[in-house]
Amino acid sequence: MIVDVGMPWIHENSRYNCRVFIQHGKILLIRPKLYLAMDGNYREGRWFARWMKRGKVEETVLPKIIRVATGEDKAPFGDGPSLHPSAPRAKLRRQHASGISMLARAIICVMLSLASWVVGARTQRWK
Repeated sequence: MIVDVGMPWIHENSRYNCRVFIQHGKILLIRPKLYLAMDGNYREGRWFARWMKRGKVEETVLPKIIRVATGEDKAPFGDGPSLHPSAPRAKLRRQHASGISMLARAIICVMLSLASWVVGARTQRWK
C-alpha cells in the first residue's frame, strides 16, 4: 500500500505545499505542487512557492525526526513519476505496508511544527 500525505515542506529555503508518498516506512517521493490555487478563497501563493523545475527530481535532506523513523538521510523531491495505483511501476510496489505507524507519527510531528512555524510567521507579519 502506498500512503499519500499532504504537508508543507521546506526545500532550498522555499516552502512548498507537497504530497509525500510513503511505502513500507520509506519515503518514495516528496512532490510539490506545480500550480497553486489563487482564486476565490484560496491564496496559496502567499505561503507557498510553486515547483518550477517541471520533470526534475532532486534530493532533499530529511528532518531529524524523520531520519530516525526511516533510517534515511535524504529523499527524492520534485516532479517525479506517477505513483497512481494503476501505474505500471506502482503495481510492482503493491504489498502490505509495514513500519508506517512510526513514520506517520514522525510526519505528523513535522506537520505540527511547520504549522506552528507558519502561524508564528503569520502573527509576526501582523505586528
